[in-house]
Amino acid sequence: MGNWKVEQLDPGWAEALAVFLESLLPLIGGKHPFVAAPQTIEIPDQVTIAMAGDWGTGDWRTQYNPAPSTDVRTHMALLKPDVSIHLGDVYYAGTSDEEKHLLSQLWPAGGVGSFALNSNHEMYSGAKPYFKAIANAPFQKQGGCSYFSLENRNWIIVGLDSAYFSDENSLYINGLLFSGGKPTPQSEFLLQKGAEADAAGKKVVVLTHHNGLDETGTTANTLFEQVMDAFPGSGPAYWYWGHVHAAAVYKPQGPAGTLCRCCGHGALPWGQSSDLANSTNVGWYEHRPANDPDIPQRVFNGFAMLRLDGSNIQEFFYDENGGIAWSRP
Repeated sequence: MGNWKVEQLDPGWAEALAVFLESLLPLIGGKHPFVAAPQTIEIPDQVTIAMAGDWGTGDWRTQYNPAPSTDVRTHMALLKPDVSIHLGDVYYAGTSDEEKHLLSQLWPAGGVGSFALNSNHEMYSGAKPYFKAIANAPFQKQGGCSYFSLENRNWIIVGLDSAYFSDENSLYINGLLFSGGKPTPQSEFLLQKGAEADAAGKKVVVLTHHNGLDETGTTANTLFEQVMDAFPGSGPAYWYWGHVHAAAVYKPQGPAGTLCRCCGHGALPWGQSSDLANSTNVGWYEHRPANDPDIPQRVFNGFAMLRLDGSNIQEFFYDENGGIAWSRP
């Protein structure tokens, strides 16, 4: 489709491959050392949290027909969230220039703070620019660590790095919290937060870049198992991820009836999905035409918002025009 961003023949993909191959050479690139210094940040009991996944494309269009990422940024900012979180993916390879100009300088900052998750695209450059980005504004509260928790009297929101330990031979496509059967400080952190939540009667929201279920919500993967293992006999109350370029709400999963949501539609053009339409495990998905004059097949891009008020939670998916596409309750 000649004018699609990140289409198969888009030369940016060649850049991503070149940067990835360079990162495999220790003397030239190599991976950034994993940082095991997670921040625990207090948030208000009444708080709004905005999230967008796969958003880091920049504005690759004109002022007369802006890129979806620009519209998402505008309407997210208008809602003035207390916390804003990027669920990962800065295109094409999370280079220093891309992290600076397509994420840090454009991201709509939250009033309390902003956070960014690691992803497969950030890993293509060895995640060095990503780790530098999360040590500086607007992500400075993250303290240079790729996992963290946000906590109040009723909720623990745990942001995790599902990319760092993913298999590089598979281009970091499949998310993992650890590999080779050996837990990491991050997986121990999640286990600790699950235990703290259980002892205090709090609910947990997990955030990752990678998906825990396939697109249809039918098949769980290893990441799903690793997250659920941190909650013996139960599971988190909610789990939001990006990675899959869609917006979807899945039926309850696991022994705790975990409510899983895909929020990977922050910027990339995407179209109708027969897999989502035909799945009985999908409660809602974004399928409305965006009426894009340049890409007629495109459906709406957008972002998600949580509103926490004591022990109560409201969920919203907004479209790129600022309309509410789905909400609960």
